[in-house]
Amino acid sequence: LALICTFRKKLAAKIQTIFALILFFGVASIVCIVMNFHVGGIETFKPLFSENHRSAAFQIFNIVALTPWALVGLESISHSTEEFQFPVKRAFWIMTIASILAFTTYFFLAEISVAIVPREYAIWTYYFEELTDLDEIKSVPTFFVANKALGSLGTAIIGFAAIGALVTGIIGGMIASSRLLYSVARDGVISNWFSILDENKIPRNAIKFVCFLSL
Repeated sequence: LALICTFRKKLAAKIQTIFALILFFGVASIVCIVMNFHVGGIETFKPLFSENHRSAAFQIFNIVALTPWALVGLESISHSTEEFQFPVKRAFWIMTIASILAFTTYFFLAEISVAIVPREYAIWTYYFEELTDLDEIKSVPTFFVANKALGSLGTAIIGFAAIGALVTGIIGGMIASSRLLYSVARDGVISNWFSILDENKIPRNAIKFVCFLSL
């Protein structure tokens, strides 16, 4: 992925788009299938909060606190504005739509993970409390639910969606961090080595550094 980001900017963009679509439509298709397979209505999602932890407000705060991490990929947009071949103002709407889609994806993944639980558990909280003691597919609720609803095909779909998340996350993080290093180096804060651009105006040295540091 580092080599792709280093040598072919357009290729990286195309791969990022393809895997982003795989991620979103993979999750969307699994959600539709699971909700069609699900029986019992809203009652089966209760309790709405874990009963063995702190208050509902504290549980909500724990999720909200993760929001900056969940949306960290947006930095790959803001740090790449100098390379845009369209008005920078459009970046606001790109980031807004991306945020909405990200929120929707996380929401549905959380929802389907409690839509179906193994027969030996009465409610999802009992199932989740024993996840660390379970083996194989039962230890990963989203994969278990997909497999229960659609068999091995469901597992494959959610698996490809997970690969889409990994690839887009790595490419996005690499773009964001390398462009950040480039900007800081250009301002003279760190070595000028990071601000060197190749013939395609790509900060190849910064990408190499991020790659080797990650490895």
